[in-house]
Amino acid sequence: MAMAKTSVCLAAMLMSVGVFVATSAKVTANPLTATLAFVEDQGCGQGFWRHHPGDWGPTGYSPDDLLGDLCEGSAFYGLDDATLMEALRFRGGRSPGGAAKILLREAVTAVINTAHPDVDYPRAEIDVVIDVEVALAIGDREMMTDLADELDEDNNLYCPFYEEDEVD
Repeated sequence: MAMAKTSVCLAAMLMSVGVFVATSAKVTANPLTATLAFVEDQGCGQGFWRHHPGDWGPTGYSPDDLLGDLCEGSAFYGLDDATLMEALRFRGGRSPGGAAKILLREAVTAVINTAHPDVDYPRAEIDVVIDVEVALAIGDREMMTDLADELDEDNNLYCPFYEEDEVD
């Protein structure tokens, strides 16, 4: 409870002097009231994006976009001509090529999450792309699967769209 009071007091002080700090909290202020609402990191899994292509619209990406346009490193594994939708269906394997498929599936999911204005994803799009490009260029299977695991964890946080799909 003390933590919540401290956070509200800090937010009120920052708002009173006109300072806003970008954190994991969203601050809403008007001249009469101030509200501090903590927002948990969000991420929708590859299954959500695979089954809801209509929700891709605000991201600027299309299921028919080519993987090679998003991630040049996909060419190292002959996957650059796959569409983003096909990448969401990739299955892995024990070889570096199999690890690349696992990583690219999670990378496409992560990029869609980062680009969607209604998803509060914990990573920036450029960070995802750079990390994936480096892992693909190095070609180390363990490095690729470790990064895929990290992205998978972020991709399966809380998906804000499930609330909209619920039926009363």
